Amino acid sequence: MKKSLIFIIIFIKYINAIYACGYYPYGEDIRFSLFGPEYFDYQEFKDFFYNANIIGSNDNPNTYYQSNVYDWYSFINQEVSIDEINECLNYLKFTDIDSSSTNQFVKYLFNNNLHKIIKYLKVAKKSEDFSTVYNADPWERNDSLRRNYSSLLAELNKHIADEEDDYFKRKYAFLCIRSAYYCGSFTLIYNLFHKYFEKGKRDYLYYWASYFNLFNNPHPSVDMANIMAYSTEKRYACYFYFHNQFKLERDLLKAKSSNDLANLYAFASVQRLDPNLEYLKIIYNNCAKSRILDFLLLREINKIEDWVYTPYYTNYLPSTTYSVNWNSNLHYTKLSTEALRARSEKDRLYAKKVLEFINSVNYDKIRDISLWKAAKIQLLFITRKYTDCLKEIEYFERQYSNDRIFKQIEKIKVLCIVSHQKTGTTIINEEVKSIILGNLLDEHFCLRWEESLSTEAIFLTA
Repeated sequence: MKKSLIFIIIFIKYINAIYACGYYPYGEDIRFSLFGPEYFDYQEFKDFFYNANIIGSNDNPNTYYQSNVYDWYSFINQEVSIDEINECLNYLKFTDIDSSSTNQFVKYLFNNNLHKIIKYLKVAKKSEDFSTVYNADPWERNDSLRRNYSSLLAELNKHIADEEDDYFKRKYAFLCIRSAYYCGSFTLIYNLFHKYFEKGKRDYLYYWASYFNLFNNPHPSVDMANIMAYSTEKRYACYFYFHNQFKLERDLLKAKSSNDLANLYAFASVQRLDPNLEYLKIIYNNCAKSRILDFLLLREINKIEDWVYTPYYTNYLPSTTYSVNWNSNLHYTKLSTEALRARSEKDRLYAKKVLEFINSVNYDKIRDISLWKAAKIQLLFITRKYTDCLKEIEYFERQYSNDRIFKQIEKIKVLCIVSHQKTGTTIINEEVKSIILGNLLDEHFCLRWEESLSTEAIFLTA
C-alpha cells in the first residue's frame, strides 16, 4: 500500500498529459524555474524578468503603489489609508477635489484646512489633461481640441515663483516639466531641471524630472542608468526610448562615481540573455548595496535554471537561447538527448562559477541577504553538492522560515535528499512525502523529483 502511494502521485501528475495530444510545448511551458521574482518582492522590475514569452515588457498589473503615493502618505503622517491616497492621485478628477468628496484623503485635507495641499492637487489635476499625447475628439469633427499650453505653463511658473516651501516648489516645478514635455518646450525642461533638481536631493521626483530631461540631453547615458537603478515608475519607459542609444564602452567614460559605473553595467545587464557574471562582479565591487544588483543576481539564477534544468528534464532546448551554436541554423536532428545533456553539463560549470562568486561576497555589504543565501542553495543543488546544500538549507530554515521563498527551498530539499541517495535504494521519509504531497500541482517540481529517483526500488519509512 505504501509503495502504491508513489504510483498514485505519478499517475495524478501525468493524467493531464492524456489531453495534451497535438500540442507542442515551447517557451514558458517548458522553462524550469523555482526562483520566481515574486518570491522575493521584485515586482518593480517586472518588465525585466527573465521570461521566454515576454522580453522587454510585462502586462501584469502593478502590485505596488507609486512613489508619490508613499510620499503623500508620509507627508500627512500616515493619518489616512494609503489606498485612499492612491485613489485620489490616480483616479479622481479635477472636479472630485471638493469638500463633498467621499474620498478619505480629500475629506482629511478639507477637515484639517490643509489648503496648500488642496490647491496643489487641483493644479495637478488640471495639468493632467495636458500631460498626454491623446487628444479626445468626441464629436468626430476631425479638428483636435486645442490645448492652451502657454496659459498653463505661465500659471505653473507663477505657482513656482510664489511658493516658499521647497517641498511644494519642487512639485510645481515637476508639473511644469511634465507639461513642457508634451508641448515640446525642451529648453524650459532643461532650465527647470537644472534650477530645481540637479543639485537637490535624489528622491523619486528628481528621477521623474531627470527622465523628461533625457529627451534633450546630448549625453544621457549616466542619467539613463541611474533612472534604471532607482526609479520604479520611469525604469521601463527610459529603457524603451533610449536603450538603442546606449553603448557601454563609450558611456563608461561619462561615469563620475562608483555608483554611476555600477549602474551603467546594470543598464547593460537587464536584457542580456548570455552569461552576465563578470558584470555582476563589477556592480558588486562598485555598489554592493544596490537593489538592482540583487535583482540581476536573481535574473542570473533564472537563466541558469533554464539552461540546466530545461534540457535536462524535458529534452528541449532552453526556453531562450543566446549561443550561435544553438540557434535555428543548427539542424534539429543533431539535438540528441546526449547533446542536450552535454549542454546542460556545460552550463552547470557556469553555475559553479556563479556559486564561487556568491561564496566570495561579504554579506555585510549586500542588501537582500536571504536572496543571496537562497541563490547559494539553488546553485549547490545544481552543481550536485548535495551535502553542502542540505547544510545550507538547515541554516536557512532557522533564519528565514517565514520568507515566501521558503516553500521553494523545501522543494530543493526534497530534490537534494532524493538525489543524494544511491539509485535503487531511495528512501522517502515522512518529511519528504509531506512536501511532495503538498506540491502535486507543481508539475515541474513533480517531474524533477521523479527524474531524481529510481521508480523500480522505492522505500517508504513508517
